[in-house]
Amino acid sequence: ICESNISYDNMLSEKISFTGPLIASDNKLTKGYFRGCDVLFIISTGLSQLMADKILSVARDTPETRFAVMGSYVCGKKSGNVEDLGIVEDATYYISKSRMIITTGGHTTVCEALCLGKPVLCIPIENHIEQQNIAMLVERKGFGLVLSPHVEVNNIKDKIKTLLDEKKYEKNCIKLKKIYFHTSNKALKTLIDSIKLDAEKKRREKS
Repeated sequence: ICESNISYDNMLSEKISFTGPLIASDNKLTKGYFRGCDVLFIISTGLSQLMADKILSVARDTPETRFAVMGSYVCGKKSGNVEDLGIVEDATYYISKSRMIITTGGHTTVCEALCLGKPVLCIPIENHIEQQNIAMLVERKGFGLVLSPHVEVNNIKDKIKTLLDEKKYEKNCIKLKKIYFHTSNKALKTLIDSIKLDAEKKRREKS
């Protein structure tokens, strides 16, 4: 969970550990035919058809930029500079081969993108507090930008161009990627140790 999405009493602070993100990927699921793209547009539940159409309109207007679309939205396997990936099992593979990601700002997708060093354009669902908090954190830390779901096509185009052209976003994300790969084993150990302690506590309570 993103720390900005929870609140707790100071008395609990010693009992709570934030490990940082953990992502999972099954290398057996990778598809060698995908050559990568500039913009990976991940369509998830809650994103309006209108917003999806706006982003694909931007894609058609910028033929020099390679787009890939992931999700249930059907736009044809390959149409000019837009490739339809459909619903995939291993999103991290496709994220790793993209230059930037467009998403509603769900916790899992944002974690996967940032851990792999990819800037994010967040379009949080209206009144979805968790996504809005994550999106604001992404922009505040310099890992990406935020758009309203009611934004016009030209604004979408400008934000995409900014994330692709301004290297500061990529540099910030690569720094985070290095931190993630340096600390992920420690985070996993913290999680496993916590589970073991909880199991031991329950065992003692029963005995």
